[in-house]
Amino acid sequence: MSSWTGEWLELAECGLMAQHLFSQAGLDPTKWSGLALGMGLDRALMLRKGIPDIRLLRSADTRIEQQMMDLALWQPVSQMPPIRRDISIVVPADMDAEVLGERLKIREGQANALVRLVLRPLTRTMTDRQANQIRDDVYLALHEGPVKELIAR
Repeated sequence: MSSWTGEWLELAECGLMAQHLFSQAGLDPTKWSGLALGMGLDRALMLRKGIPDIRLLRSADTRIEQQMMDLALWQPVSQMPPIRRDISIVVPADMDAEVLGERLKIREGQANALVRLVLRPLTRTMTDRQANQIRDDVYLALHEGPVKELIAR
């Protein structure tokens, strides 16, 4: 699936060279003429993958570079700095977890799991307060222990 809108796309645009270019090169424009040709392969790739900005094709960001290795559709990549939140939660398990039993009140049949959230919105920088609220929302959705450790204020 591509982002083609049904409009024409010039892939090998061409036109007569401007006469002043010959003059600037020291050639008589009454004796010389030429064609200017541009091969728009970058544009074809952008169309095929749905890439919104040609500058992405030259990016050194590994998350972007790896997407240029095939013709799969473009997946947006945020340029915003990431915020990380680590969560320790109690989840069902088939193993004994007595080590953390005192602090987290882990019961038989439960275990401790560590979850790392990496938050990076596509269009804006996230505040600590927003990240903490998302962390708490995820924590409450996953945590099955009786002790709740929330950090948002």
